[in-house]
Amino acid sequence: MWRGSARFAVPIPAGLDPAAAAPLLCGGVTVYSPLKAYGAGTTAKNVGIIGIGGLGHLGIMIAKAMGANVTAISRGTAKKDDALKLGAEKYIATTNNLTEDFKDHQRTLDLIICTISE
Repeated sequence: MWRGSARFAVPIPAGLDPAAAAPLLCGGVTVYSPLKAYGAGTTAKNVGIIGIGGLGHLGIMIAKAMGANVTAISRGTAKKDDALKLGAEKYIATTNNLTEDFKDHQRTLDLIICTISE
């Protein structure tokens, strides 16, 4: 049950388990808000998503759906295939030498969304 303004309520489609929808709505809004606010797919054509976990997965899919060219950025190559399947066009694998890792990627992104806590 919701007690509040209807403008803040989002109906969950019939047949969708609310327990499954709630985390997606929460995480989805977390990454959608800055993507929308900073023009992903419009003024920010090239979007980087740092962290390929729960929020990062959603960030890649949402940025792609907004029309952005997405670059996924994560430590190592373990999540590269996942990121590309989700819609990333490029993948930057980081190591302990970030200067070297980003040498060929300077000034290639219009917007970067960081979904890691560190």
